[in-house]
Amino acid sequence: MSSFPTPEHDDARVRLARAILAISRELELRHDADPDIVTLTPTERIVMRVIDQHPGVTPSEIADRVGMRRPNVSAAVRGLREKGLAERRPGAADRRETPLVATDRAHANLVQLEGVWRAAIDHAWPAGAEPGGAADALERAAEALAEARIVHGRDARA
Repeated sequence: MSSFPTPEHDDARVRLARAILAISRELELRHDADPDIVTLTPTERIVMRVIDQHPGVTPSEIADRVGMRRPNVSAAVRGLREKGLAERRPGAADRRETPLVATDRAHANLVQLEGVWRAAIDHAWPAGAEPGGAADALERAAEALAEARIVHGRDARA
């Protein structure tokens, strides 16, 4: 039996979670539709985001940050390296724990992705509404959820 309460379907929090998941999927579909964007698996997308936001992060740190198993992160890192999007930072003695950085190709790919995201949100966002407040609130929520997962041991690693 779950320790989580069963919410009502019209609960605003449930509607918000469903909307976030739907928006995420719609944005992912647009990645694949742009031939200039390097295609990534969902796991590679998660790992690449961490590498981009935290240059010099190690595979173990990525696994801890996003709640993934280390072998899954390693496989994603291999794929990102093969696609020319991530590289090891030289100098570490243990190659398994070598810090990772995004390549110039990754930065160019991200610029393309951000253009796709901007166009999609511009098209879909309510006229006259400012997305900054929503972005701030969702970023805080994402950080709080990750922190709660780590602190409370709800680490359902993929």
